[in-house]
Amino acid sequence: MFDTVWDDFRAAPTTLGPTPGVREAWHRGRRRYAVWVVRVGGDALRARLAALGDVLAPHGVRPFQDPHITVFVAGFPSPAPAHDDDIADHVLRAQVAALAAAPGPLRLTVGPLTAFLSCPVLEVADSHGDLARIRAPLQALHPELRYAPYRPHVTVGTFADTRPTGPIAAAIAPFRDLPPIVLTPDAVELVTFDADEVGGHLTTVARVGMG
Repeated sequence: MFDTVWDDFRAAPTTLGPTPGVREAWHRGRRRYAVWVVRVGGDALRARLAALGDVLAPHGVRPFQDPHITVFVAGFPSPAPAHDDDIADHVLRAQVAALAAAPGPLRLTVGPLTAFLSCPVLEVADSHGDLARIRAPLQALHPELRYAPYRPHVTVGTFADTRPTGPIAAAIAPFRDLPPIVLTPDAVELVTFDADEVGGHLTTVARVGMG
């Protein structure tokens, strides 16, 4: 899933830092955005994220507050959807019920460091197809509005500004062959976050156990 991401990053002249007005044009005054996530932790992963954060901080990378893997982008919750990226409250309730009715194990592997133009990330491998299994009923109830292929990852941080990719690629290169970290999360969560804030706190709306 990440076959061209690293090459694309190195080939680009600059990162894509925040652009004034873009978030406002996206949320159009709507305050909360909903996504399905797997929260991730454990000593090994937290230590890795902290170490990489220290390495990348001089390159303008701001850390995320709540490490997670995005499973499915839901949209802006609304009792009466008016935009293509709104999602009806009753659909979110149906998604919760659909996942609760078909629990299953989650086995994921966190791998090497790479970067999109907006953020450095750790690649996640879904070798057992568990994320695909979870995404299927969510997608059946509400098509996901997505502008790029789904690539599961753990975001290390976001680029605070636009700057040349060369020095950042050089900093990332030594971490392109990290030992894998195996995760077995016990739940998938529906969360919301402040649409004005990048990398902010995730508020849990519903939690579905995976066994």
